Formats: sequence, C-alpha cells, structure tokens
Amino acid sequence: MPRPFLPPTAIRLQTTLNSALCTESTDHRSEYNDTPHPETDGQRNIKRKRPKYIREGDYRSDKRSPAVIVKGPKHGLQSKGTLPQEFNVDDLTYNRAKHANTEESKLLFGLYLGVLGKAEGTTSLKVVLSNPQREVLVPSRPCKQAGNDDLDANGVSHLISLLNQEDCGDQELFAAYRRIPSPGVSYLSSKTRGKLLHRFAKPERKGRTGVFYYLTLVDDMCDASLEMSPSLWTAAIHLAGKSASTVKREDLDAAIGVWRRMEHEGNISSSSVAFNILFDLAIKSGQFRVAERIIADMKKRKAKFSRFGRVAQIFFNGLKGNARGVRRAYDDFIKAGEVVDTVVLNCVIASLIRSGEAKLAEIMYERMKEAHERLKKNTSEKAVMYPLPSQDYSAYRKASKRLGRVLGMTSYLHDKLPDHHRALQAAMPLTPDAKTFHILLSYHAHVTGDLGRFLSLLSEMEGTLSIPSHGMVYILLFQGFAIHGSKKNTRWTYPCLQRAWLSFLRAVRDYDASIQTKPRTVNRKARFAWSTETSFVEGKEHETEATAEEVEEAEEEFKEEANRIFHGTFNDAREELEDEWKYENSVYLGRTVIIACLRAFFTCGGRSAVLGVWEQIDQLWQGNLKQRDIDAVRAVLRELVPPRCH
Repeated sequence: MPRPFLPPTAIRLQTTLNSALCTESTDHRSEYNDTPHPETDGQRNIKRKRPKYIREGDYRSDKRSPAVIVKGPKHGLQSKGTLPQEFNVDDLTYNRAKHANTEESKLLFGLYLGVLGKAEGTTSLKVVLSNPQREVLVPSRPCKQAGNDDLDANGVSHLISLLNQEDCGDQELFAAYRRIPSPGVSYLSSKTRGKLLHRFAKPERKGRTGVFYYLTLVDDMCDASLEMSPSLWTAAIHLAGKSASTVKREDLDAAIGVWRRMEHEGNISSSSVAFNILFDLAIKSGQFRVAERIIADMKKRKAKFSRFGRVAQIFFNGLKGNARGVRRAYDDFIKAGEVVDTVVLNCVIASLIRSGEAKLAEIMYERMKEAHERLKKNTSEKAVMYPLPSQDYSAYRKASKRLGRVLGMTSYLHDKLPDHHRALQAAMPLTPDAKTFHILLSYHAHVTGDLGRFLSLLSEMEGTLSIPSHGMVYILLFQGFAIHGSKKNTRWTYPCLQRAWLSFLRAVRDYDASIQTKPRTVNRKARFAWSTETSFVEGKEHETEATAEEVEEAEEEFKEEANRIFHGTFNDAREELEDEWKYENSVYLGRTVIIACLRAFFTCGGRSAVLGVWEQIDQLWQGNLKQRDIDAVRAVLRELVPPRCH
C-alpha cells in the first residue's frame, strides 16, 4: 500500500516531532520504525504546475463567510489516475452531490477541482463519494411525502407558516410547536417533521435551551413510534453533551443516555460517528476510563475512528501527559492517509505542551511561521490558503470545521489514487492561525510567565494575522498578572498592570463612542483603533483595527482552549467560562475580564489597589451584566477584600 505523502513543511514538522519524542531506549525503538519519514525520490520529483500569480477573482465566497479555498494553484499530476479494476464508482451519488446546494458539497467540489483540475478532480470526487463511510452527506433521492399535515389540528397551520419564514427564531418556533396536541410530531407529515427536526438539530445559539428544544422533539418522536435517521440521533448525542461551553460528567451521562436510546428505542446500531462523539465528550469531561471503554467497544464492534476521532486521540494523550502517546497517535493519523492541516498541527502543539514538551511545540510553531513567510515571499509556492481569521473569525472557524469534514474524505484516496492524495496534501499551507497563537499565548501567560515571549508572540500575531484578538489579549494579560505578579524579580509589575488597565479602558471607551453613531449590530465597516499590548508596555503607541465579531469569537475560542489546556488554573475557571457575552463587542467589560482584573490588582498592589480599580469598574459594569454575573464578581471581591475593609 503506498505511503501517504507529506509536503516538505510537513516532513520537517514530522521529523522534528519524531526526533524529539523518540528518546526511549533502543529496545523500544523498533516499535516506531515504520513512522513517516523523509520523502522518497518519487515524491521529490513530483512536478507542481502552478500559475505565477493567483487571480483575485479566484476566491470563492459568499456574503456570509470567507473563502476557504483559492482556486488557482494546480498541483500537476504526471499521469492520469488509474483506479483498481475491482473498484466500482457510484455515479449516481456523484451526480446528486454535484447538484446539491449545500456548503459542504460546494467546498468539496471547489477543493478537488481547484487543486487537481477538472478531469482528475472529477475522478477523485467520484472515488471519495463512492465511499459508503464518507463524512460529507449527500442528499438522498427525493421520495414521495408519506402522509399529510393535519391542518385541522390546533396550531399545525401556524407552525408550517413559521417554518417557511427565514427570520423566525427558535423560541417562537418551538412555542408554536408546543401549541399542537402532544405528541405534536404525529400531526405532521414526514416532510414537515424532517424540516422541523433539522432546524432544531442546529440551534441558533449553543446552550441548554436549544438542547431542550431538540431533545423534546426526540422524545415526541419516540412516543409517537416514529423513526429517526442515524444523523438525527447523532445530532441528539452531540447536543446533549455540548449544552454548555465546558463538558461536565453530567453532560457525558446525558449523551450516553441518548446513545442508549438510539440503540434500544431507535433500533439503530452505533456508527463510527456516534462513537467519535462519545469519545470526544469523554476526554473533554475528564472521564478517561470512560474514553478507554469507548475505544474497547469500538474495537469489539470493528468501528474505526474518523478524522475527528483521530485528532481527538492526539489530544487525549496530551491530556494524560503522554508524549509518546501523542507521537503514536499522530503517526497513526498519518498512516491512515489523513491530510495534515493547521488544525491538526494546533492539536499536536497543545498536546505537546500538556505532556511537557513545550520546547518542541515552540519549534513546531517556528516551522509553521517559516512556512507562512515563504508563502508570502514566493508566489510560486502559493498553496490553497485558509481565510485570514482577522477578516471574519466566526465564519473562519465554521469554514475550518467544514473543511475538516471534507478533508476527512480524502484519506479514501491514499491507496486508490495516491498521486491525487499527495497533491491535495501539498495544497495545505500548514501556517499558523489564531488558534495557534491562542495556545502559545495562554501557555506563557498561565505557566511560564515569560512576558517577553508573550509580547513577542503578540507582535508576530499582528504581523501574521494583521489584527490581534483584543479581548482575549486583555484577559490573558490580567490573568498573567494575577499568577505571576507576586513573584520575585517579576516583569509583571504594578506599573505595567496600571498601563494595561488604562489601555483596556481606552479600548472600551473608544468602542462605546463608536456605537453611539453606528447601529447596535456592528458590521465589518464599524472599526475602531486601539493601542497594542506591546506598545503600552514599552510606553509607545501604535494603532490597528479589528471588528467586534472577530474578537468576540476569538475570546470565546480562547476560553474553550484555555480550559482544555490549563484546566484548574483558576478556582473559578468553570464559572468564568460559562460567562455569556451580552454584546458582540470588541472589548467588553464582562465577568471574565473583571474577575481577572480584580485578582491581578490584588496580586500586584494589594487591597488598596483592588478598591481603587473597583471604583472605576463599579461605574461601568452593572448595566452590561446579568444578575448571576454580578453575584459572581461580588463574591470574588468579598474574597479579596472582606466587607470590614470597605
């Protein structure tokens, strides 16, 4: 079986990973003799035919999300691909996918045709779409509607009307559904039921309310003895376990409960997708023994990990502090023919940090940064690029997840069309993104206390991404002061903290002034200026810009990442992570940043410093927070400054 191909950058990263982690004795090294490894002569001789310049019009995008792919760089193939004689192509599935108006289908076709060209791209598409275990679902053939809506039943007509309105919210729609006699789904046609279920399977906002809506529909489907598809069941498992920003034991228990209902009430055998979801929930909730049992059950049922599950295995070994396990899981990922991209390398970096290999993680980051610099300077080395997170972070994150599902299909090519698989791997840029910086910044703020390295990364982040993630930076800074401000000969001094606080206040006030003349919903044209973190430490000013949506999403992404990597750093970490930001603000005076700020001033300046900064906070904050957030902040204040000291 041909070995999967890694481009030169990935080879260097792989070599770095292997050399640093292979420190075990000679007796144990034979276990790893088949790991990825320098390119073969054939791989070095692959010719890449790429245009000298990438046309601006080659970006494929819509008004809602940034482009994930640049159509243009063709990684030329020396010859046409030849499929194994026994391979049967599913032309019907290919045709349905070709005409499917879904984001994932568009992305799949855009990637393959953009990288491989029309002829070879079409061949590759037919191959991956013939895989019965593919991750990108293809719309099934249209079937006749089974049954009709009972329009005479109370509330049915109103529900159908709301379903056809794009601006109808989940709360209003669910309230209309509850007006139908129970179980409401029994009064609906299969078409209307499907539309309703798919609507609530992807709630507008993550939270327990959205989970309640969907699981209520699942209960009604079971009560009415109506069948649900495997994808709807796995959506229920996922939502049951992801009802909050952090996964707790009770969330895992809820997901396992839905999984059991799927098998017993729904009479549906667990697929790899269901097991992958349960495994991810188990490791994120810290239930490692449950995760091990899930792996054992998968082996018993001969179920395999998907791309998502293989990445989770890398992270799992990092959580256990097993550097050798991280390396082995990454090696298994490569051997499975999976395509390495920035998301995978970010997971490896985070896992190495958790397993005590921070120096190696920094080396991997430097290699990724070098790859970015080469792509900027050498147009002949242009690859299929991700969108810049600074352009639209929320859409970037969603697009990256869609791209991950598409790349999960590509492993099916590595033993059928190996040249095509190599070309698609070579198209991945392997450059740092916002998540890369979040991982490293949080490490230096929470663990090493290296303020110089922290500021250096910020400078590189501005150079790479153009715009820093404002709110995330302030949260990390204040948390860094809270942790390291009391140490001897520290650079996290009280004067430096005061300058950071003044910079934060300027950013908040600048934004408050901007929204007085702009609509409440801030779009990309509503920008503001701020002083960078490097400048306020050095006492210099330098201005740059960012959008509110980018930074709010960056903050949320950081909070999840910080919790996964540095769980337990703060006693109130879980409470802070559940903080819901009221506005899509660039720099918002919310619970997380207030608590971090209070702890920072207490560490660096004592009780008087806390009271001084509290006077300023007290004038700004209460109108922007919910009562539970106010209570949490006051509890921390009482802890730091008991009432007798007021």
